Formats: sequence, structure tokens, C-alpha cells
Amino acid sequence: MVARHPAWQRACARYGRTTIGLSGQAPELWPTCIAQFLAGKLPIVPPHETAALTLRFLCDDIKAMYSEAAQADGRPPSSRQIDAWFWSYTIAGRLLIALRSMALQSENNALKTVGGRFFVPVPYLPVSR
Repeated sequence: MVARHPAWQRACARYGRTTIGLSGQAPELWPTCIAQFLAGKLPIVPPHETAALTLRFLCDDIKAMYSEAAQADGRPPSSRQIDAWFWSYTIAGRLLIALRSMALQSENNALKTVGGRFFVPVPYLPVSR
């Protein structure tokens, strides 16, 4: 994930806004925060009061950045096209699937709940064997 994705910057310029910001962190800080979660730490980033909310809104920001980037040029794709691309072809999609797995294995019940419900849409969950 590039902190300042060029396509996302073009989308911001095209539409004059962005929907990222729920996490309370600049995109440049996302990799460090994610690494802490993957290492088993539970960072809390204000304004959020729990690690679960910190990670939930960070995942929302990642999805928003990629969704906006997909709309940067030309005719905007449909939401289904964006979802199929994000979850099937991007490293960020695979990262969120890994974060969901980590959350479900956590001893923190709040993290299990948000990871199980909010990180990955059901159609894109890995197939259990």
C-alpha cells in the first residue's frame, strides 16, 4: 500500500474531497499501526477508545482509499466492479483478509467482533476447507 497513492490523489482532485479520515491517522502512519496489530499489540489511536475501533476504522479508510482511487480516471466503475477488483486483485484486500483472521484469533472479544463483522464482506471471505 502506497501512503499517497497517485490514483487516490487524482480522485481527490477530481471530486474535491475524500472520505478517508475515520481512523484518525494520516495514511503514512497506517503501515506502522497495522504492523503493531499483526505483531499482537493492540494500539489505540485517538479519537478511538479501543483497539478494536482503531483497527475497524483503519480498515474502512483503506477500503475508502482504494475505492476512490478506482474512480480517479474515466467513467467510474460500479460498486460491484470496485469490490471485485479490491478483494480479488489488490494486496490491500489480502491484507484486510489477514487482519480479519488475526482479529478472529485474538483473545480480545471486541476485536473478534469487529473483525468478524466489518473487515471483509461475506462474498469475499476465504473458502474454508
